[in-house]
Amino acid sequence: MYFEENGIDDTWEMWSGHEKSGGHILPHKTNISYIQQSIELCHLLLDGKITGTPSDEPTFDGTQDYKDTYQDIAIIYKKSTLK
Repeated sequence: MYFEENGIDDTWEMWSGHEKSGGHILPHKTNISYIQQSIELCHLLLDGKITGTPSDEPTFDGTQDYKDTYQDIAIIYKKSTLK
């Protein structure tokens, strides 16, 4: 896989994503496992193996968002963006 081929392992410290805390969105620490799970989740979505549930979070454009989870991660997306 890309990470191993390029010497990236669990000793690397990475920051990405976001989490809500007291009304603020903050960066949070991530790791190789989260990145690998994110890739797997995207494959499951694109292959139609998971379909998501409607999200109750407000959207900027008023269209329906969907949420899916896989192991330790979650994603919110619009079905129209899956290609």
